[in-house]
Amino acid sequence: MAQIDELKIFNSDSSEIRVVPLILAIDDSQMILTGLEERLGQFGFRVEQATSGTVGILKAYHLKPDCILTDFNMPGMSGPELCVIFKKDEALKHIPVIMLTALDSKKHILEGVNAGADDFINKGVDVEILVAK
Repeated sequence: MAQIDELKIFNSDSSEIRVVPLILAIDDSQMILTGLEERLGQFGFRVEQATSGTVGILKAYHLKPDCILTDFNMPGMSGPELCVIFKKDEALKHIPVIMLTALDSKKHILEGVNAGADDFINKGVDVEILVAK
């Protein structure tokens, strides 16, 4: 099983602080979010959940995660709409955005990529592949 090393930061007195990589997962399905948190936690990630695009935006600004995973289809605000917001914002545009979806048509993939998504992954993907990306 692949494992992500913790980022190591040192205080001025040379004592070590460990920082666990943070992923913001945005999906309208609590079941999907819980599954992502459990599976990614096994690889050394901390997962913050958001059940809507609006909550996801607020958490992204507040937490500045290392990566954002977002569902493609959600009520209120879609994954591509979120991605455009993230990629236009100076404080957030450097954060990789990976869209998770059950959709796999060329049309949907292009919509996600054109919105600025860094990757597009099927929801059924093996977590080791997600971690590698």
